[in-house]
Amino acid sequence: MLNRIKAVRHKLLLISIASIVAMSVISMISYLSTQNYNRSFAHYQQIASTNVSIAQIESNLLTARINALTFQDTLDTQYVRNANALLNISIKLANSNLTKASDSEDKALFESILSDIQAYKRNLEQFAELHLTFDKDAAAIETAQGSWKAMRSLGFAVATDIAALRENAVENQLTVKSQVAEVGEQSLITLLIAWLVAIPIIFLLTRVIGNSISKPIEAAKQKISSMSSGYFTDTTTKIVAQDEVSQMCIELTKMETKIYHVVKEVSYCGQQLAAASEQLSTVNRNVLNNAQEQQLETDQVATAVNEMSAAITEVAQNANNASTEADVATSSATTGSGVMSETITKVSGLADQMGHLGHEISTLKPGLTKSQISWR
Repeated sequence: MLNRIKAVRHKLLLISIASIVAMSVISMISYLSTQNYNRSFAHYQQIASTNVSIAQIESNLLTARINALTFQDTLDTQYVRNANALLNISIKLANSNLTKASDSEDKALFESILSDIQAYKRNLEQFAELHLTFDKDAAAIETAQGSWKAMRSLGFAVATDIAALRENAVENQLTVKSQVAEVGEQSLITLLIAWLVAIPIIFLLTRVIGNSISKPIEAAKQKISSMSSGYFTDTTTKIVAQDEVSQMCIELTKMETKIYHVVKEVSYCGQQLAAASEQLSTVNRNVLNNAQEQQLETDQVATAVNEMSAAITEVAQNANNASTEADVATSSATTGSGVMSETITKVSGLADQMGHLGHEISTLKPGLTKSQISWR
């Protein structure tokens, strides 16, 4: 699926989103754990505050009791006022804790304490009023003593309820303490599990995406290094990613393949050119040899031509001499022709004479044959 992402920035954005989601989940877990811890801690603080209020109520009641005893001895109303002020504070504290209390038993105890304190205050006021009367009758004295005993009984009842509240508070503190420890432990375990799950996922996602980016870059680097060294191949690197870096590596592989075929074609043409050059060199050597032979023959022809020219010159000279001699011969022939004509004339005349002579001979000797005449 990651190989279908066509942009590196989208892959980096995916890592960022995964990291943000993981951190958000961890933060949410931390927040929820913190909320649980805060609730437990708030409950613990409430219990502690309740303990403080209980202690303050107990202290106020004890002080109010002391003020009542002091008033009984001194008849000073200031002690009564002080006791009433402390009782009012205790009533407010009891009422406040009653409102905040979540446990039904604690609410019942605080209601009981509130009721007892209010009754204690009424009995104190009644006792103070009766105790300040000088002409008390027996009924008033009995009522005052009854109020004092009631105050004493209410004090014990409040002390009992406060002891019960304190015991509950201690138990609640221990429970909340264990809950806080458990919540802290669970929060720590949850955070550790979240980190142990999130970190390997983010690491694996980062590694996968990093490899999908770095491997094409490494392949491109190797191809560029091999091409810069003059080594080209037509092997295809298997890249399935579709981001810019992968597409760059794919195009670089295509370029290397094209350059490889071009270099291969150039090498083949170079081999053909070397073979043609070798053949041309052989032809040139043959042409050179033929040229040398032709030069030799040309020299021979030139020598022959020179000799022929000399012969022609000699022939021309001889022809000139022959012409001169021919002229002389022609002159001699002309002279000879005249002599021949004269000779022929003479021979013709001689022939005529011989024919005439023969006729005469034949006339003279009829019995002689012609052959005999010719022989003779």
